[in-house]
Amino acid sequence: MARALLDYGADLTAANRQGYAPLLMAASENRPKAVAVLAPEMFAQRRSLDSLSGGYAALHWACINNAPRTVAVLLKHKADKNLGTDPDGHTPLMKAAAYNSAACVEQLLRARCDATAADADGRTALHHAAKNKATLCVQMLVASGVPADPVDHHNQKPIFYAAVAKSRPCVAALAAATPNFKATPDAAKVKLLLDGRRVQHDDDDDLGADGWGGCFGGSGPGCF
Repeated sequence: MARALLDYGADLTAANRQGYAPLLMAASENRPKAVAVLAPEMFAQRRSLDSLSGGYAALHWACINNAPRTVAVLLKHKADKNLGTDPDGHTPLMKAAAYNSAACVEQLLRARCDATAADADGRTALHHAAKNKATLCVQMLVASGVPADPVDHHNQKPIFYAAVAKSRPCVAALAAATPNFKATPDAAKVKLLLDGRRVQHDDDDDLGADGWGGCFGGSGPGCF
C-alpha cells in the first residue's frame, strides 16, 4: 500500500497532527515492511531519516519496538545511529538496552555506534540495561569492551541500578567485568542493595533522607 501511494505521488514528508511523518509513524507502529519501502525512497530523495517528533526519531522507535529488521533498513540508509532524543539525549542504543531489545543492541554495536555515549543525566546504555534487568544486553555491552563502571550525574554506577532492581544476573555480569570487584568498596554496597537494606546516606549521594529517595526512590519520580 505504501508503495502504491508513493507511485501516485504521496508526500513522504506530510505529517499528522502529532508531527509524525510516514516513516516515523511506520517505525513507531512496528511496521518493518512499510519502513523498507519508505526509507530507501527518502534516502533517494535526500530526505532526512532523523527528523524528531515527540522527541524521537524512527530509529529510536525501532529499538523500543525490538524491530531488528527495521533497524537494519534504517542503518543501511544512513539513519544517525548516535542521535539523541529531545530533551533526554537517549541514543538508539540506550533505548534498545532499556527495552531489552538485544538483537537491536547487537546491530548497533556492529554498526560501531558510540556505546559509551551518556545522556542528559550522565547515564550510558549500560546504566539503562542494568536498571531494566536486561541481562543479555548488559552481557553484550560489557563483551563489546565498554567500561563496566561509568558514573552518572547522580554518582551511580550500572551495578548499583542492577542491585536495586534485584537483578543478580546483571550484577554478576557487571562484577565479572570489573577487575577485583570483591575487593572494592562497591561490593559491600551492592550486597546491601541486593538484600534490600538501607545504604548509609554518606555512602550514596543520591539516597534521600528516608534511605530510598533520589534515583532509588520507590514513590518519587526517581532518576529514570
